[in-house]
Amino acid sequence: MRRKSQYREPMQLGLDLGRRIPQNPLGANPKGLIQALADLLLEAAKRRASSPFRCREVTMSIKITPDHLSRAAVVYVRQSTMSQVMGNLESQRRQYDLAQAAETAGFRSVTVIDDDLGRSGSGSTQRPGFERLVAMVCSGDVGAVYCIEASRLARNGRDWHHLIDLCALAGALVIDPDGAYDHTA
Repeated sequence: MRRKSQYREPMQLGLDLGRRIPQNPLGANPKGLIQALADLLLEAAKRRASSPFRCREVTMSIKITPDHLSRAAVVYVRQSTMSQVMGNLESQRRQYDLAQAAETAGFRSVTVIDDDLGRSGSGSTQRPGFERLVAMVCSGDVGAVYCIEASRLARNGRDWHHLIDLCALAGALVIDPDGAYDHTA
């Protein structure tokens, strides 16, 4: 059960910070400040009903910290064959919609990587998009990797585990419609 906030309701989409955060944040109890920021994130998430993540948005926002939001989000779009690219447009639409979900979550910078459309993730095919994703995660500039399914990141276990390990080292979340995964814990 969620604790009722001691702060007044925000006037504009949960962004009226002056009324939500204690007047003297430097002298305030850090736990109170963290709770105020968490309440802001939860309220902003609740107001985004049009998000593809609307069912799990409030739960996921708890794992998405200000540190994650200060970095970029990367949306990885992939379909294994050209036949899927041409015939399964709904899957493509859902994958591209993840960019909106990242913006809704509060990421100011969102990069879409779709270089691997029509390329298998089996490991036998070069995937420049996957290589670019790995490089971006390794740079430390990525706070979250969005994908339609975590399994869509790679079809072979070696590449998948390698990326997950890199996300853990860089402190990046992996987010799909089923949840936000923090592999550092």
